[in-house]
Amino acid sequence: MTIKCRTGTEKCDSNQLDTELINTLVVISVVSKRLAEKLNTLSKQEKAGEGGNTNGKGQ
Repeated sequence: MTIKCRTGTEKCDSNQLDTELINTLVVISVVSKRLAEKLNTLSKQEKAGEGGNTNGKGQ
């Protein structure tokens, strides 16, 4: 069975399509992990700075 991987590319078999899908999911996971780490760092910074003015505004 052959399936097109993307528009304009040559046909590839199921194994090639599976490999492409796996690689895409791995990249998504790596980016998600980096974003989660950045959000965690920002959250910790905000908690450390709590107790000041609300929303960064003065009275």
